[in-house]
Amino acid sequence: MTSPARTPYSACADEGTQLDAALKEVGIDAPPSTVSVTEDGDIRVTRVSPPLLTPSQAARLTRMVKAARGANGRPDDLRERNADQTRRSLGPNAGKRTDGSGRPCSAY
Repeated sequence: MTSPARTPYSACADEGTQLDAALKEVGIDAPPSTVSVTEDGDIRVTRVSPPLLTPSQAARLTRMVKAARGANGRPDDLRERNADQTRRSLGPNAGKRTDGSGRPCSAY
């Protein structure tokens, strides 16, 4: 038996449900998220609209996110580690115009 096709609307609705559950899990009682569908030219855009939070709920969520990021308020090391790995893999000429062998090229 095949499963039904997952539409963009149902995918966004699932993500909204997960967001609502996560908010409820940390003790923030907010209205449910909504899914909006708009058309931009010929393209249909499906978005999750998170619930509107009161100022005290927003402040509480901000404190939780900052605490989760670490005591120093810096982002987790994953983003920095990936950036360092990219810099190392590209070498010293990263972002510079080079000829095919990696030497800087000034012919432009």
